[in-house]
Amino acid sequence: MWPERGRRFAIILDTVIMRSAPRGSRLVAQQSLLSTALDAACSWGCTGHYREHKRRSGRGLPVERIILGKPSVTTFIAVSNRRGGVGKTTVTMMLAYGLSVARRQKVLVIDLDAQASTSIVLMGHERWHAARQANRTACGLLTEIAQNQAIKYGDFVAHEIGDVKLADGRRPTLDVIPSAHDLDDKEALMMIAQQAFYHKISDAFVQMQERMRQTIRAMEGAYDQVIIDCAPGLSQLVWGALRAADLIFIPYVPDRTAEDNVGWLAERLKVLRLPKFFTVANRVSGQDNRAQGIVSAISNKYPPLGIQIPAAQALANALDYRDQTGTLASKFGSAAQHVNALADAALNAINRPMVMAAE
Repeated sequence: MWPERGRRFAIILDTVIMRSAPRGSRLVAQQSLLSTALDAACSWGCTGHYREHKRRSGRGLPVERIILGKPSVTTFIAVSNRRGGVGKTTVTMMLAYGLSVARRQKVLVIDLDAQASTSIVLMGHERWHAARQANRTACGLLTEIAQNQAIKYGDFVAHEIGDVKLADGRRPTLDVIPSAHDLDDKEALMMIAQQAFYHKISDAFVQMQERMRQTIRAMEGAYDQVIIDCAPGLSQLVWGALRAADLIFIPYVPDRTAEDNVGWLAERLKVLRLPKFFTVANRVSGQDNRAQGIVSAISNKYPPLGIQIPAAQALANALDYRDQTGTLASKFGSAAQHVNALADAALNAINRPMVMAAE
């Protein structure tokens, strides 16, 4: 009886909060009503049911943020570089496992790359294929955005993904909104739909970016971190993700084109006054003096995250999804230390002010 009452109350509380979401000066007047609702939830032991309902449905707002006026505890991290093949999938995977497993964070990954590499790496081919067949991917999400429908992002979230378990054998809170190979086609349809409402193509671009930003930020409070794996290049979806992000990580391989590619994106981010960004050197060989010189040159111009990801076979092997779950150490082997270091660097960056190099 009590579990059933808890589930029913979760839905009622969700409805009350959604209809009573504070706007400006209404916050103080509504605190009494919402505090009473939360007190009832606590006395019935239903807050867990409410949080689970919110997580599964993709609806609702954080109770603490509404009642106490607290800011969101979710950090949105975009992994982006206009160039492909620099390790965005590797960095995203390492962040996802490092934060959710090693640091016990609640993590959502959003895959905005039509290659869907991150989705397949984290879900396995079979589960990814099932999500695609059911249209529970970012493509379905874009369709709703294009049609100006109310967005329920929870309909497109695959829960408890990955092939790594916690030390106690439980699964980490690691979810994903997977991508699919027709994501580019859906973006084009979304662009066409937006053009019907705007005379200027630039206005349509701005609206697309804003709709994507709003959709991503609607996930505030449901997770500790939301990691957005951006496609190569800078499409309107990518710009929307960058505008939604609190942190932007720019991975790069230290070769002859790295400084130009990193610099182009970094300068654009500064001009547009987008949030903190940090560079992440990937596939670095400690024996390559030329590569170390490139890393130093980029780090002197643009803020580094403070970690270099080595060129390690163990990381390449970790991109293969395992049918049987195992520990972090069994998946990453000798590279597990780099997964932990990247997670710690990300957590430190959340509270670190960005200091730009002198021009």
